[in-house]
Amino acid sequence: MDKSEHCKDVYAHYGLAMYLAQCVEQSIFQMIMMFDFFPTNVPKKLPFESWIAEFDDFDSLMSKKTMGQVIGKLKTLNILNENLEDMLQESLKRRNELAHRFFVDHGLSFVSEQGREKMIGELIQHQKNFEEMENSLVPIVKSVMNKYGFTEDMLRKAEEELFEEGKNDL
Repeated sequence: MDKSEHCKDVYAHYGLAMYLAQCVEQSIFQMIMMFDFFPTNVPKKLPFESWIAEFDDFDSLMSKKTMGQVIGKLKTLNILNENLEDMLQESLKRRNELAHRFFVDHGLSFVSEQGREKMIGELIQHQKNFEEMENSLVPIVKSVMNKYGFTEDMLRKAEEELFEEGKNDL
């Protein structure tokens, strides 16, 4: 195998793993939004502009937190069973290893084809973990979204609009 292409494969798998970690983080954020922000703000019946300002403040506050802090906030809402908490801790551990140590810990592995294959195998395991975590969180988020009137049809329409807008940038 061409060494340059093989190195690109490692980077591509790394990028996918980090992307999936961020998807998990966004699902955690959505859970906090549905189980904390909405219950606090929906009863206020704020005017649209005030609602947007409250949401922007909430989003700004949450986006400054680390994944560990966001998980900690989620835990305070007492909505997770022990299995989900354990899965989240494993995802956090994996995410932190990827973000802070992966290439440092695999510096010597990167110089050989066998080492790069090992790295790719580990990255695939990280990807599977994040996908499993995401698949466990999304149904919870969607069930609460339905409670607030966000139906599958509404979500599909919003996605279609976003994809249509995105086409203009391609």
